[in-house]
Amino acid sequence: GVTVVLSLLASLIYDKFTNLDGLGIPADHLIGDDYGRQRKTYQKLCLLTPKITLLYMTPEK
Repeated sequence: GVTVVLSLLASLIYDKFTNLDGLGIPADHLIGDDYGRQRKTYQKLCLLTPKITLLYMTPEK
């Protein structure tokens, strides 16, 4: 399954994502207006077996 973590601070989300990525933990984030990146994240989530275990996002996403 996928665990969704909501945070108000985009910088904190990015730091957590970067640390998890360095540890090899399949995580991603939805912050900002990078729609190409968002599309790729949604594609990873829509797989029968998602390639993401942790998803960090801001409440407005």
